[in-house]
Amino acid sequence: MILVGTLLLASAGIANASGVNGDYNGNPIVKIYYDGTEIQPEDVPAINYNGRTMVPIYYLAKLGTEAKWSQDTYSVDVKLAAAQPAPAAVVQPAAQPDPQKTRLQKEQMLLKDTYEWLSDVDQSIMMYILVLQQNGNSSIPNYYNMDAGHKKLTDQYLEAQQFAQKASAQLKRIKDHKITEITSQQLKLLDQLRSAVELVRNLSTLKDTNQISVLQTAFQQQLLNVTQAARENMDNTNKLIHDLAAKNLEDMIQNGE
Repeated sequence: MILVGTLLLASAGIANASGVNGDYNGNPIVKIYYDGTEIQPEDVPAINYNGRTMVPIYYLAKLGTEAKWSQDTYSVDVKLAAAQPAPAAVVQPAAQPDPQKTRLQKEQMLLKDTYEWLSDVDQSIMMYILVLQQNGNSSIPNYYNMDAGHKKLTDQYLEAQQFAQKASAQLKRIKDHKITEITSQQLKLLDQLRSAVELVRNLSTLKDTNQISVLQTAFQQQLLNVTQAARENMDNTNKLIHDLAAKNLEDMIQNGE
């Protein structure tokens, strides 16, 4: 082993640390660290000589540097370790979307939109029931208000039904939807509401107290039946919306999206 000293670091006042790590041939030993890890000496350690840190050349070899001793010229040829190029980043090919999965997701969103549209009709039916209730209890019913409200409700139902029919034709992968059941129930409710409107009209033409009482009871019973059926239909539609939203969320969690 060639014991050649090389000047690496100037260290002012280091001589004051004489004997902390022991001595070598009367010179204080200096510990050498690389990136926080001590480099253990093989034989001759680094020393402090006259205030300078003298490090044996073999320390450089431990750091990956090449050092060649020439006996002829009594010299050392040092070549610093070449920086290793960073490994090229591995570019993963972009995952291709699954057409079947993408189509199913679109259908689920369309089904949810359809349920929400039909739910709006359910709410409008509930609001119109209140209009009938007020007119049925009034001595002077507002027929225009009742007829105009029923027509508006019918138009809203027809618009929602047309959308629902088109949506049903696009739902190729969802066979268990309840669109037809909802629209059929809503149509029955509209017919019952029309009958309730006629009862209100007949009430205004009656003079006999007993007849009025009988018809009033029939009106209240029919309105109660319509209200219960409308409430049930609205609750069922909302549950379908919530169940579909919960399923979509669970699918996203399972797929890590």
